[in-house]
Amino acid sequence: MNFSAIDLHRRPCDVPVPGPHRRNRGRLAATFVLAWAGLAVNASGQDGEPHHDPSSPPIRVYILMGQSNMVGFGRIGPAETQGTLEHLVKKKGERKDLIDASGDWRVRDDVWCVQVTAGDRRGWLEPGFGARTNLIGPELGFGIAVGDRHHEPVLLIKASQGNRSLGWDILPPGSERFEHGGRIHAGYKDNPASWTEDDPGKPVDWYAGKQYDDFVTDIRKVLENLSDHTPADDQHPWEIAGFVWWQGHKDQDPAHASRYEANLVRLIESLRQEFETPDAPFVLATIAFDGWKLDGPGRTVADAQLAVDGESGRHPAHRGNVKTVEVRDHWRDSTASPNRQGHHYNHNAETYLLVGEALGEAMIAIEPPPKQDTRTFVPVPDEPTYHVLEGYDPKWRGQIRDGVELARSFWGSYGPAHVFVVGAEDGGEIPETSRDAFIEDYCRWRIRGTGRTAVECRSHAMERFIDVAERGESEAYLSWVEEFEQPEAELVFINVHQWYHDGDEIPDPVLRGIHEYTHVFQKGFATMPTWMMEGGAVFSEGWVPWVAGRCDYDFMATRMDHLMDRALTVDDPELTIADMEDIDTAPATVRKHYRELAYDTGAWAIVFLIHQSPTQSVAAFRDDFHPMVTELGWEAALTRYLDIEDKAAFYRGFDSFLKAPRKTQMVVLRELQP
Repeated sequence: MNFSAIDLHRRPCDVPVPGPHRRNRGRLAATFVLAWAGLAVNASGQDGEPHHDPSSPPIRVYILMGQSNMVGFGRIGPAETQGTLEHLVKKKGERKDLIDASGDWRVRDDVWCVQVTAGDRRGWLEPGFGARTNLIGPELGFGIAVGDRHHEPVLLIKASQGNRSLGWDILPPGSERFEHGGRIHAGYKDNPASWTEDDPGKPVDWYAGKQYDDFVTDIRKVLENLSDHTPADDQHPWEIAGFVWWQGHKDQDPAHASRYEANLVRLIESLRQEFETPDAPFVLATIAFDGWKLDGPGRTVADAQLAVDGESGRHPAHRGNVKTVEVRDHWRDSTASPNRQGHHYNHNAETYLLVGEALGEAMIAIEPPPKQDTRTFVPVPDEPTYHVLEGYDPKWRGQIRDGVELARSFWGSYGPAHVFVVGAEDGGEIPETSRDAFIEDYCRWRIRGTGRTAVECRSHAMERFIDVAERGESEAYLSWVEEFEQPEAELVFINVHQWYHDGDEIPDPVLRGIHEYTHVFQKGFATMPTWMMEGGAVFSEGWVPWVAGRCDYDFMATRMDHLMDRALTVDDPELTIADMEDIDTAPATVRKHYRELAYDTGAWAIVFLIHQSPTQSVAAFRDDFHPMVTELGWEAALTRYLDIEDKAAFYRGFDSFLKAPRKTQMVVLRELQP
């Protein structure tokens, strides 16, 4: 279906909040992500033929190549076996981001993976795209990293084959013969692999570079026939976003190892030329067999891989566009792995996951930053339009509206905004008549002026609202609907009743309404860092009810005290909010502390920022600072507003504030002015 090309993909995150209750807070989607499902070929125009929406963004294509370890041998299960993915998640309790609320593997709906050459699988990215469906390769970690980074749909094409060397099988075009150890070794398209002056050798049914040619052929089949391999139609635009390489085991002989660096340089040049992308980012990982014990020709290969990095100085043309990641730290011994197959990294899933993530972070580091939509929400006179599932207790809509109106009365009225409230309070299926009426109402808004039909919208709305509600999951999030000439806010609240607890001074759904509408206000201005966005919304949950007279000061103070407790639980003393400026580009070591750094510490950073300003006024922060963000950018606005040298000065001051006695911190909070 073409509909959800206009949709904002959300990435939910479990975020505990102050007080005794935990709730699932939908992560703010501060910039739009166009869902892959919107590229499906099943949608037809009036002529009955598949049609492509020219406003849809190009597909970002990443080409992954290598030998068997790019194919992937990281074991998914069973959970009882050390080194499997299930053991990592279910037994060790790590990487919970890989599973959904039901405990199943999370399936990306913005990253599509196509496996060619070795294997013929295609689908949304999830564990199982390795050599067999019970295995993973680096595509999982890589796809998660780039999928989180980019708004556009992502396509991974994995062309890989086991037992292939760069020095013979994947030898790139233009490679010349060379002599080593008294033998002449093949150049591109030569046959056999080597010979002597006296013995020309026996031809084989192969030639130097045959696997390179096959890889290119297989990749082109996908790109030239998108509808056969992806949800997109054949006319949908695409762009090569980068190349990913992990290979080297079969080149661990003296002859091939001696030429590995030169062959790798030529491979980079050849692929860029082949796909007409002269500046496409190229990332690769070292081989890492036996970790730091790697020696002999294997060490020669790893050194060659490091040498092509643009920062090595050996290849100036690679500066800023070729990056090698050192992954020997990710080797796991066989005693902590499913088996002793060292050439396949003992089938350790964590190794493959970490290598993939490292490659993804390297790609992000050298590719151009995502294009920013400079449009914002605008001041509007009217309150949001509410859309509520028929039969869902109206008090939940009332509590959400109560929070939205509290935030709107303090921060200002921005939008246009639409609020969708849906839930299945008694569990089970939502009545068909209620479901259909809700979907019709939603789609009437979402398709206006787009040329799409309600039929195209329906399945998207079913998946996004009804299915989530019937599964008993709760979500709250803001979507940036960018396709309209003036972007509009889509505020979604699902299974609101799960957030309500008797005895709460202010019902949790009210606070959720405050939080999400604060984001609407923030998106009325230019881009701000993640900690400022999330911290500002969390601070708003306590401040807004207090200044509105809905609670006493102790309510806010108690919440902020709980936030400071959690802000201080980050187990890495080197991490600060300076590392949380952009969650999409943050490495995994930072992302795992998203809640503590963005929400908890971020809320106190807002307190510190306001307290350091000349007026110490929250209203001035609203009325003066935010317009400066649009005028100057957030960094310049911060330095001017606080009259400091640079943002580093703010971070240093805030770090000192975090080390102050709690009594001092609470005094600073008390000194804030309305």
